Amino acid sequence: MSEEIKGNAVADTGDEQSAQANNSDEKLDYQALYNEEIANSKKQRKGKQDFQAKYESLVEAQKTAEEEKMIADGKLKEVIEAQKAEIKSLKGHSEELANLKASDKKSLLEKIPEDKREQYENLDIPVLRSIVEDFYAKQSSSNPQPTPGASRQVEINKPYAQMNEEERKIWHNQTLNNLKK
Repeated sequence: MSEEIKGNAVADTGDEQSAQANNSDEKLDYQALYNEEIANSKKQRKGKQDFQAKYESLVEAQKTAEEEKMIADGKLKEVIEAQKAEIKSLKGHSEELANLKASDKKSLLEKIPEDKREQYENLDIPVLRSIVEDFYAKQSSSNPQPTPGASRQVEINKPYAQMNEEERKIWHNQTLNNLKK
């Protein structure tokens, strides 16, 4: 008997704890939690960006110190060769970037009508992209997209006496459908 009472008492405390947990869930301010997570995310992003900047500056400082040490040791030819290799790789990246910019600009200019392309040829890519998005992208999207299987709704606004046989059938079906609604 005493075991049953203890078991019931334990079950009652379990129910009370779950009830308190439900009440605490209801009292949570989800907006505040969301804002805390956003602040934490921004803090972590800023920390990562700071770390990345420090890392890049340390790598650059290490590279400079290594070059100075090589110059002091009299290894000028090796320093010159390293710099030539770096210049060669940077030229490749520069040419690749120039090609990407040219193709991007060309694709943006193709979206503009031919008679106005000459006006916009000298603009920078971000400005050109903004102009294309603002003016020319909206014009092409003004037509509705066709829906497969949808039929065209023809509305007949003629007097009944002026309609031909097919128009009268359509009008009759539309009138009956409107009455069924």
